[in-house]
Amino acid sequence: MIKEIIKRKKLIFLMGERREDILSISMLVLQRNFSIYHSKKPLSLFDFFKVLRSDVIIFEDDENIKIEEWRAFFTNYNNVFCVITEMKKRARAKKFLRNFSKSWNIILDFSVAKKIKDDKSKKITTFGIEKKSADFYVSDINQKEKETNFKVNDRASIIPFWIEGKLTHKEIYGVLSALCIAKALNLNLVQVSYYIKEKLPPFTN
Repeated sequence: MIKEIIKRKKLIFLMGERREDILSISMLVLQRNFSIYHSKKPLSLFDFFKVLRSDVIIFEDDENIKIEEWRAFFTNYNNVFCVITEMKKRARAKKFLRNFSKSWNIILDFSVAKKIKDDKSKKITTFGIEKKSADFYVSDINQKEKETNFKVNDRASIIPFWIEGKLTHKEIYGVLSALCIAKALNLNLVQVSYYIKEKLPPFTN
């Protein structure tokens, strides 16, 4: 029963050492269009009522959970968006992605893409800061005392950002990866960018 319900939802799995950097901004972006449930473990029958009203379930990797447990859970579903940030233990990500459905959307930090991206038949999007070979990349970063502006580039468009406060590299990284997730979910990136600029709290670093 719970498997059939989860099959109708979008599942996002965040991996890597910078997963926390993108979690809060991604949730902010997606809450405009979806109801969200966040979990740090595979779901069980006891989670049924918690996820019933959710459109999107965001899973955050926990290295205390064996990768085989995550694999056993996700192997039942095709509606999966796996986001892999910078990580030293790349073998964990490679093991997780091995032999999974070609319908999966894989969103990779450009710095780990060549080490992990070994199946070109999967739906793969890469992202990075000042990485012009990536599918999504940030350029023209200009950090001022009271404002940060930069451009997010993809294959089809350039989206300028002016955000109140002086953003760190970590926060710009979070905005970029959140846009990648929004694109994979077929959201309008221009509308998403306006929403981010409107809803992000001022950064004071």
